[in-house]
Amino acid sequence: MAHYTEKEKILLAMLVKEHSILENKKTDAATVQIKQQEREKLTIEYNGQPEINNARTSIQLKTLWKNLKQTKRKLNTSLRYEALRTGAGPPPKVADNVLMSTVLDAARFMDVTSENCFNSTAVLEDEVVKANVIAHDIQAVEGKSVSLACDVTPPGHDKVYMVFWFQYGSGIPIYSFDVRGKPLSQARHWSAPEVFGSRAYFRTMSEPAQLVIDDIRRHDEGVYRCRVDFRNAQTRSFRYNLTVIVPPEQPTILDKWGRQLNGSIGPHEEGDDITLTCRTVGGHPEPTVRWLVNGMLVDEQYEHNAGDVIENRLVWAGVSRKDYDAIFTCQAVNTLLTEPKEAMVNLDLYCKFLQF
Repeated sequence: MAHYTEKEKILLAMLVKEHSILENKKTDAATVQIKQQEREKLTIEYNGQPEINNARTSIQLKTLWKNLKQTKRKLNTSLRYEALRTGAGPPPKVADNVLMSTVLDAARFMDVTSENCFNSTAVLEDEVVKANVIAHDIQAVEGKSVSLACDVTPPGHDKVYMVFWFQYGSGIPIYSFDVRGKPLSQARHWSAPEVFGSRAYFRTMSEPAQLVIDDIRRHDEGVYRCRVDFRNAQTRSFRYNLTVIVPPEQPTILDKWGRQLNGSIGPHEEGDDITLTCRTVGGHPEPTVRWLVNGMLVDEQYEHNAGDVIENRLVWAGVSRKDYDAIFTCQAVNTLLTEPKEAMVNLDLYCKFLQF
């Protein structure tokens, strides 16, 4: 087994940082070829350094880099476990490790924390959070935006170190805000492309800071947690139970023969019975389908039809002169965050001549 000095390991980490393409996770043929070329260049640069006495092959250096990242993962897991074991307080004091700091600087965040060695810690972390952090219910409408607050104001003269956002069931961050060695305005943002990608941005100009998620989609529904790590103070967490409201489709109004009405119904004569059906499709949660006449609620007893079709059948018996030009409005509503989906028709009525 090849032996490497501490200086040799640090040198490799510094060179990997310069050849950042090596940490690219793409596996297409073009990227693989470019990475192989970069690996050969790195090997030549490594062996050309005056402190290197034993030349290494590209395969040996690739193996060494893999082992260094694995060591960093294990260290991260150990530190997180210790912090969680003591109530998610400040991480234990450890001596500065130049090598591990260099590895962290060279490797992308996901590369050094996303493997299975983190899973046991993630499970423990979820249990701690469930027991100690109250989940706040929040709703968002599909296609709109939502803001999840996360107070990053440090206590006293402390400083923010890192901010992570997690989705319940995974110990892997879906968004990170890296403030290490930088002012807030220059922090490095990273958003998991398979979750929010460019739809999310952590905004620190607001008070408190907020993760703003645009174009909310129904699969975004779930439990999210913000974790704020300070340099010295105890970790701070916030948890949200996000429900995504999917509005129903625009309702339609049908007459008693099942024909769709547009704008008006009739003409009818005084004394006629009017039968109208309001129909809508979909919606999460299930919408209420109701009838209003001249703005007054008259019926909200709806029923399911085939599939996710919901209908409300209204019978308006014995129309009279007072119903002339009445407005029949059908509404489908499942949230107060947006206006109800609605359709309406006006009653066209022939009125009898009054005899004096």
